[in-house]
Amino acid sequence: MSKENCKNCGELTRRTIGDEPYCRNCQKSFSAKEIEEILLVQEKKKEQARQQKLKEIILKKIANEPAVICSFCGQTMDKKALPEEAALDGDKFVVVDKCPSCGSVFFNNEELNILLEIVEEKAEENASDSGSSFATGLIIGMASN
Repeated sequence: MSKENCKNCGELTRRTIGDEPYCRNCQKSFSAKEIEEILLVQEKKKEQARQQKLKEIILKKIANEPAVICSFCGQTMDKKALPEEAALDGDKFVVVDKCPSCGSVFFNNEELNILLEIVEEKAEENASDSGSSFATGLIIGMASN
């Protein structure tokens, strides 16, 4: 591990709090609450970076897709990756259209087939629940977002 400048005082150090370099003296000067706050800020930054990466992946996939209008209420539907974590991991995922107004979800034929493949793969990975908890979680997740 190479030395980096302490985020607090600039001294070269190999010590870290979470992912960020902090020298021994600065680490000693922090209270437990301050260290907790540093770690919390780091986690928030990671989550923001994760969300940004997800948006970029989705935007790349939907670049040529036309906007879909909800057949129930006429609103322009939002695009949503399912399952979201798969998009981040580079695994198989689909981008579905979900109405922000009434909550309707639109799958085209290809998206539905891919989603069924994902559910079947999850069922094979965990044969004890036949994929039902994954599918249920997927449905509940769609309804709540």
